[in-house]
Amino acid sequence: MTAVSGIFGSSEYPFNLAGVDDAPPPPDRPVSLAGDAGLDELARWAASERVDEAARSRAAQRRHGAAEASESTVAGLLARMAEGTRPVLVDTVGGDRMRGRVAVVGADFCVIAGAGGQAMVPTAAIAAVGEAPGGSGDRPGPGSLALGAEAPGAAFGEALTALGAERPLVRIAAGGRHWRGRLASAGADVVSVVAAPGPGPAEAAASHIAVAAIDHLMILDR
Repeated sequence: MTAVSGIFGSSEYPFNLAGVDDAPPPPDRPVSLAGDAGLDELARWAASERVDEAARSRAAQRRHGAAEASESTVAGLLARMAEGTRPVLVDTVGGDRMRGRVAVVGADFCVIAGAGGQAMVPTAAIAAVGEAPGGSGDRPGPGSLALGAEAPGAAFGEALTALGAERPLVRIAAGGRHWRGRLASAGADVVSVVAAPGPGPAEAAASHIAVAAIDHLMILDR
């Protein structure tokens, strides 16, 4: 140990000056990366950062692409419109047009609730969909929705089967024609509509319509 005196007064303030050059540099002093070890470490860090950044970029592109892809389908457009408050216009392949709000988006159909009733429209029967001009004068259709239609992922056939148990007054468009009557029953691939009482007490005029041919079903009364 070397004693230093002078401005500090005397040897009462000893300082160890041994190994001063070996002390670590202060925080604001640049650290040299000279040498293969330092450069290799820096290169590995930079490469790791590039890989992470590329992964984050790809993940963001996938999320953006998935959102665009979902909206590029009819079901995706209907789901987005269901979140809004604007009425929509739905044109079917049979040539009918419905105006209302998207109340339900099922696995393969949607429910458009408007002033004329609730229209259950298979997705395959939709020719065009878009936002309707204005927004006044639209009110929900009669009654609640079909039992089961509100369930996420419900299919058109399942919703028809549940609706058939209520025997509502409906109008069904299929094959270029319209049938109006009570929905008497709904099976796996056919629905029955009772149009009017028949001549006998236990008879009724009924039409049996293939589910696959239905352009849309309008619930008029429950």
